Amino acid sequence: MGNDQKTGAVASRGAAAFRMTYPEKDMSYLVVDAYKDGYVEIDMNNNTISGYSIANHGGVTEFFTNWFVVVSDTPFETEMTDGSIAMVGFKTTKGQQVGLAVASSFISQKQAETNLRELKGKSFDDVVAAGRARWNEGPGMTGIRLGDLRMDGEHDMDPETLLDLCYIDCAAVAAEDGSLNIALSNRSYDRPQKVKLELPEGYSVAEAVGIQSGDVKAANTAASREVVKPAPVQVKKNTLTLSPCGMVIIKCRPVQN
Repeated sequence: MGNDQKTGAVASRGAAAFRMTYPEKDMSYLVVDAYKDGYVEIDMNNNTISGYSIANHGGVTEFFTNWFVVVSDTPFETEMTDGSIAMVGFKTTKGQQVGLAVASSFISQKQAETNLRELKGKSFDDVVAAGRARWNEGPGMTGIRLGDLRMDGEHDMDPETLLDLCYIDCAAVAAEDGSLNIALSNRSYDRPQKVKLELPEGYSVAEAVGIQSGDVKAANTAASREVVKPAPVQVKKNTLTLSPCGMVIIKCRPVQN
């Protein structure tokens, strides 16, 4: 950006931190554009801009909506909204850094605010360090964060996990009986993946069944129907290994006191 303005951005699992560097000005500005038919509102008391955007490039449902929330660590001094555009202003000194915590959701405004919680108490540099640590872990040993997993209806899939893992896809569903069912799949065609689960407090693995084979080209035929079939999978200390292109279903139950 020109005029001595710089922007840095880093993603966490379900949110993003921005660091805006401004020049010395009596009034610098931040603009959020939700595009046509979008909606924005400004909360001066909490230095927050929130709303939704329906802008897209096709391939979405009729009711596609992206709710968002933007929280600034610098108090807003002026505000203006014009349709789907929000603009706030604040006085800045030369090189002043303004931090923004940003999150969105295709589910609801409340879910966007929930996603933002993972940045609470974290600086821009904290998020950078956490991202570097996850990257350095590599795909060989992967941690799936289910400790804070909360699900209700369409919340079954954990977006944090999908963003965090290179080769492992994960979906989790809370059943009516209180059990937690976790589906894992290894998208790597040539490398097994070791996975460590961080389960919600009070849960433990009850059983695990997988469809795996040492040969990714293995297939059942009319003459041999049990070449590839479900089989128990060993899980030790919440850790297991998925074979290339393997899939495992894990049932977790509340620990009985």
